[in-house]
Amino acid sequence: MKTDTDDMVTVESGGSSIVKHKPLFSLDSKYLLCPCGNIIKVFSISTGYCYRRLCGHSLDVTSVQNHPKNKLQVLSSSLDGNVNIWDYEDGVLLSSIKFNHPLTAIFCHKMFPSMGFVVQNQDESFELVKFSLDKSLSEEEESDTPNQVIAKSLPKDVNNRFAFSGNFMAVAFHRKAVVYKELYTVKPKKKCKKVVLDVCFDQDPNITCIASHPIEAIVATGHYNGEIRVWYNIFENTPIMNKQHWHSLEVLSLSFTPRGSSLLSGGHECVLVQWSDEKKHFLPRLGSPISRITVANDNTLYACCHADNSITIISSYFTIKQTFEGFAAANSDLSCGLQYDKRSDACITNGKPGHLLFYHAATDTQLYNLDVIGQNFISSADLEMPLSQTKICKIAFSTSNRYVMATMEFNTENKCDQKLKFWDFNESEQQWGLNTVVSSPHSNEVVTSLIFHPQENMCASTSKDGTCKIWYLDESKWICDSCITHRGEPCHNASFSEDGSMLALAFGSSVLLCDPQKPDELMLLMSQSETIRSLEFGRKSCSHHLMVLAANLQCWNILSGTLSWSNDSQDSKMLVADNFSSNMALFTKSNSVFIFSPDQNLPKFAYDLEFQPVAACFVPSSTGCASWGNGSQIYMISDKMTVHTFAAKNQPKDKENTVLTSQSDAVNPVSSILSSKTADLEDKTVENLSIQPKTKQEALSFMFETPTHILPPMKTICQQFISTLLLNGTGTKPDTVASKDLREHSLDEPTSDVMETENGEYKLSVKPEELRPDDFEFLVPVLGDLFVNK
Repeated sequence: MKTDTDDMVTVESGGSSIVKHKPLFSLDSKYLLCPCGNIIKVFSISTGYCYRRLCGHSLDVTSVQNHPKNKLQVLSSSLDGNVNIWDYEDGVLLSSIKFNHPLTAIFCHKMFPSMGFVVQNQDESFELVKFSLDKSLSEEEESDTPNQVIAKSLPKDVNNRFAFSGNFMAVAFHRKAVVYKELYTVKPKKKCKKVVLDVCFDQDPNITCIASHPIEAIVATGHYNGEIRVWYNIFENTPIMNKQHWHSLEVLSLSFTPRGSSLLSGGHECVLVQWSDEKKHFLPRLGSPISRITVANDNTLYACCHADNSITIISSYFTIKQTFEGFAAANSDLSCGLQYDKRSDACITNGKPGHLLFYHAATDTQLYNLDVIGQNFISSADLEMPLSQTKICKIAFSTSNRYVMATMEFNTENKCDQKLKFWDFNESEQQWGLNTVVSSPHSNEVVTSLIFHPQENMCASTSKDGTCKIWYLDESKWICDSCITHRGEPCHNASFSEDGSMLALAFGSSVLLCDPQKPDELMLLMSQSETIRSLEFGRKSCSHHLMVLAANLQCWNILSGTLSWSNDSQDSKMLVADNFSSNMALFTKSNSVFIFSPDQNLPKFAYDLEFQPVAACFVPSSTGCASWGNGSQIYMISDKMTVHTFAAKNQPKDKENTVLTSQSDAVNPVSSILSSKTADLEDKTVENLSIQPKTKQEALSFMFETPTHILPPMKTICQQFISTLLLNGTGTKPDTVASKDLREHSLDEPTSDVMETENGEYKLSVKPEELRPDDFEFLVPVLGDLFVNK
C-alpha cells in the first residue's frame, strides 16, 4: 500500500517491557498474562509461546486481575482511564468501564464479586477508588454512577508497595506501612478506616516492598538492608514483629502463597528464597535480579520477573519449568547499534549482559540470546558502585558466501579484556561456533567500527589507537594482513563501497580512500576542521556517492572527487544506510528523521519523532507503506527500549486478538494422517481433504519424514495410513510408475477390500491379521522411488 508522506505516523511495533508491571496467572495455571505497553500478552505455560495479544487500550496497561465472577475473564486497568473486561481465551473485549483519570492499578477479590478497586492518578495525587463491576458497559457507553474515593495520598509505585488481601489493603510508604480495613463496608462519602504501622524507627532502613497474608491479619515488609519483617495481629494495639535476614542487598519483591503457608522473596542476589516454618529454601543463579514475584492460584507455579525483561516460571518443587523473554535490549547505550541479519531475518543488538539479541521486528518476537562473552552475572555488593563488566561493543555480519559474524568485546571502564572474535554458523547444528579469538587487537583502546567486505572474506576494524586493521581468512583461521595509519590520528569510522573495490577511512578530520587489496596506496579525499563521526557509501544507483557526517552532512562524488552537496544543520546525530535501496536515514539531536537519497539534496520524507531514537536499521519488506520504502522498512529503538516504525494513518489495524501462529499449532505428518478419520467426506474430492498431500509420493514422504520418537504405535496408524493412500486418488495427477497399480484403488472404483461405513467413512473390509504380503505389492514401485530419491 502506497501513501503520501503527509499520511505517515509512527507506531510502537513492540519492544515494551513484560516485567514493568506484575503478571497474572490464569485460574487454571495454563496461561500467564503480562501487561506489555498498551497490550496484554498471553503466554502459554506449556509451550512458552505468546498465545494471544489483547489489544484495546490506547495507553499503557498497568495491571491485570482475574474476574471475581467469571474464571474465563480478566480485568485490566490502563493509563487511558479505562477498565476493560476480557475473555482472554477468545481474545474478545467484552465491556469497558470509563474513569476520568489515569489508572495505575486494579484490585478485586472473589469474596466480593460485585466490587472492585482502582488506584487513579488525579493531578499527581493517587487515590483508592471503589466501583461496582455490575455497571460495566460497552465501549461506546459511559456511566453516570459516581465512584467512591475511600483513600487518598497513596504512593506512586503500585507494583511492590500495594498488597491487597480480602477486606484489607496494606500500603508501604518509605518509613511506615498503612493498612486500610473494611474496604467493602465503607459508607458513601466516607473514608475507610486505617491502621498505621510504625515499621521504621530512627536509623532503620526504608521499606522497599510489602506483602499481605491471604487469610490472616499478617503483613510482611522488605527493607533496603535486606531485612524482612513479618507483622502479626496488625489490628491489635500492639502487633508482634518477627525479623528475618538473609538478603545482603535490598529486598525487591515479596509474595505469600495462596494459603499463606510460606513467603517468597527475591532481590539483587538473583536467588528465589522461600520462608516457611523458620526454614529457608533457595533457588540460586536465576541470571538477573528478581523484581516481582507472582504465585499461581493453585500454588503449583511461581513467576519471577527479572531486570533483563524475562520471566522464569518455577514449579512449587523449585525447578525451572519455562522462561519467557521480552525485548531484552541492554539499556539506552546500545553500542552495537541495530543491524539486520539476512540468514535469520532478524535485527541484532545488545541483549542481556554478555549476549547478543536476535529479534524479529515484524512479529515482535525475540528469537534467542547468543552468549558471546561467557560470563555469569555478578551482583554488586554496593548498588551505588556497580561492578564493571565486559560488554559487546561492535558486531558485523559477512554478506559473502561464507556466513561469518565478528564481535568485539571490551571492558571500557577498566580498559581491559579486549577481544575480537570470529564466529562461523554451523548449518547442520544450526548454531554459532567460535572460530578465532584475537586478544587486544587494538591495544585496549576504544574500537570505533567493525565491518565486513561485501564479497570477500575480509574484515576491517578501526580504533582510537590510530589504526585500521585488515583481517583475512587464512585457510580456516582469521589473521591480520595489514595495518593502516595516518599521521597518528584516531580512526573514527570505515566503510566499504557496494562492490568492495574501495575502502573509505575517517582519520581525525580527514577522509582517505584506498583499494582494500592495496591498503598502502592512500588517497586523500577531503580534510576539514571538524572531526569525522560517520561514513557511509551509497547503495544501488548511488554507489559512487560517499556520505560524510561531521558537524554537518556532506555528500561527496568519489568519481570526480568533488563535493556534491551539504546541509547547514549542526544538529545531525546518526546516519543509517539502507542496504536494499539507495535510501539513507539521518537522525538529529532534536529527534527528527529525514529519509533521503544521496543523489538528491532534498529529503524524500521528514518526520518529528515523539521519542529519542538510539538505534535504527532497515529491513526488507514486501509491503512498503510509502513510495520511498522501495521494499524496505525502517525500525527504530527508543531510549525507553521500545521499537517503532512508520505506518499509514489509514492503514487498518491487525486483528491481534486472534490466536497467534506458533510451532505448537503447526500441522505435523501424524496429525495430517489421523485427522482424515474425522474429515468431512460427504463430497469425496481432494478439495475437501486439503490437509492430505496431493500425490501418493508426497503422502509417503510426509509419513517417513516424521521423527520416530514422536510416532504412535504402528498398529494404531497402519490401517488409517493405508486408507489415506487409497482415498487420495480422485483429482490427483497419477505418479509415473505407480499410477497403473494405484488408479484402480481410487474413490470412483473402490475395490472389494474397501468398504464404506454408515457415516460415510471408508475402511478395509478385512481384518489386519488376514492381510497377506502380496496385498501390498502395489506399494513396491512407490516405496522404491521414494528411497531412491532419498
